[in-house]
Amino acid sequence: MGTYRLAWLVIATFVVGLLSPSMSEAAPPNVEVPAELADWVKWVQEVEPKPRDCRKVEGDVTICVWPSYLELEVGAEGASFSLDVSVFGPVEVELPGDAQSWPQDVQVDGKTSAVLREGEGPLIKLEEGRHTVTGFIPWREAPDSLRVPEPIGLVNLTVGGAVVPFPSRTEATLSLDGVGEEDEPEEPEAEPDEPAEPVPDSETMEVSRRLTDWVPLRVTTRIDIHVAGEPRELVLPNPTLEGAKLLQVSSPVPVAMGEGGTLVLQVRPGTFSVELESVVPHSPTSMRPPSHPEPWPDS
Repeated sequence: MGTYRLAWLVIATFVVGLLSPSMSEAAPPNVEVPAELADWVKWVQEVEPKPRDCRKVEGDVTICVWPSYLELEVGAEGASFSLDVSVFGPVEVELPGDAQSWPQDVQVDGKTSAVLREGEGPLIKLEEGRHTVTGFIPWREAPDSLRVPEPIGLVNLTVGGAVVPFPSRTEATLSLDGVGEEDEPEEPEAEPDEPAEPVPDSETMEVSRRLTDWVPLRVTTRIDIHVAGEPRELVLPNPTLEGAKLLQVSSPVPVAMGEGGTLVLQVRPGTFSVELESVVPHSPTSMRPPSHPEPWPDS
């Protein structure tokens, strides 16, 4: 079953590469499609979405929203937020908060907007483009945590005017432990001999590849990334082999495709792996990995 499914995926991907709008508009009218794929042309034209439409990645998983970062300023009376987000078609975007901590005074690009309810989570409807969504979540008593949608990878948290360098977060729950508590007098502590130095931003990578002798040739690329320092946006150079067509990206952190096939990831300190599946439509006589500057290793 898996073999047939992959074969269909490879055929569809190859035809999409030939007929996608970004290529077909610039291609000459005499572009030839291999005879064995000719019967798939009409089907691909019907199911392939327009370049800016939301796209199904795997099964029912659809990519429509790319949240860049969330600024969250928390105090005893509530939390103000600012969300930078890009959407690829009219879509509903999740906001921080829940039924008990409902966002108010919500604006999109400076204009008041209605907040929708679906289950426990607040939503807002956005049109295609990049937007800044702001609002305020009031409370009478500060909660111990706040719901923050999982797709939001970067959270810049400020509590009582103090920046929290490494917010504690588990899936969709952001810890607000200590918000609103009155400071109790404490005995002065002895000053350390040397102040603790912040951990500098750095990353190291290990790249491995597996070639599967199918028709066409299949390439699996695994990138193990070790991140230290502040949460940030990390741009990786195009990791695919020359002439390869990317089919799928699997990542535990939010990821988007940038210019020239680059990968744009929202990372936090820790270790994680990104895996890419691609195919080489032609029959290569030789293959070698791309050459990129450090920290990209020889792969």
